[in-house]
Amino acid sequence: MNARRSALMPMGLAAAILLGGCSSGATTAPSAAGSQAGATSASSASATAAAIDTAPADAPGLQAAAAIVKALGGTVAAGAPTLSVDADPITNETGKYVQLGDWVVAWNTAGTLRWIYFQNAATSGATLTQDQAAARVAAIVADLQLRLGAPDALVYDAGAGDWAVDWPRKIGGYVARGDGTSIVLTPDGQFTSYRFSESPANPMPALILTEAKARAEFPTCRNSRAGATRTETCTATLIWLRPVASAADRPLQLCWEIKYGWKQGADSGGSLQDFDAGSGAIVDSAAISS
Repeated sequence: MNARRSALMPMGLAAAILLGGCSSGATTAPSAAGSQAGATSASSASATAAAIDTAPADAPGLQAAAAIVKALGGTVAAGAPTLSVDADPITNETGKYVQLGDWVVAWNTAGTLRWIYFQNAATSGATLTQDQAAARVAAIVADLQLRLGAPDALVYDAGAGDWAVDWPRKIGGYVARGDGTSIVLTPDGQFTSYRFSESPANPMPALILTEAKARAEFPTCRNSRAGATRTETCTATLIWLRPVASAADRPLQLCWEIKYGWKQGADSGGSLQDFDAGSGAIVDSAAISS
């Protein structure tokens, strides 16, 4: 397990990564305040999980999942069906997936915690302030014993009705699109989900095209039609990505992403093109409509 995966693994649960079989369990909703301390929560959750009527082969995974639920302020009790399978039934990714009532916990094949989801998060109707949301996120990070610094983004999305918190993965200082750690909360701070992703990546190119060279490969950025009533923008960003049309297991590659946009009155549009940062070959392209 590499250093980043190790840093993101809940330390008290690292040994309980082999899940399997079926058993029973139920959960209640977490409180917005979370647990008092990660170590205390993990030990009490293990004791709770031990009371579940389960086959020995299921115990490590159920105890690990129950400890996570407890650390997030939920409780686990005997009596409801529990599902444990070898592939995520939603994404079909291989690994280990455990459902305890309304909670879902998943590990990848390397044993890294990659997904927690609470399926029945209710909200009081109140909305946390930015500072309150930051404090709530810090409490969740502490309760799960994750080694994470300040997030790159903590944003309230009124349309989606949630707080979205992101720690993007970076390779060689450049963001890897879609990879990293994220946490989602309801407006009043109820935990909804945790996600961690770390995709394989190609080696860093020996030589990286300059921004000027990358822009020169995109004619629209060189042939502006801006005028008194039309404004245009052209941005260039180095980013690790996987081409849209490629296989899901294709490694990420470092690309220059050139994004062109225009606006004229109420109309707007643009286009986007991704070039391999080393060779300059076109990797992906798309139109952007208003």
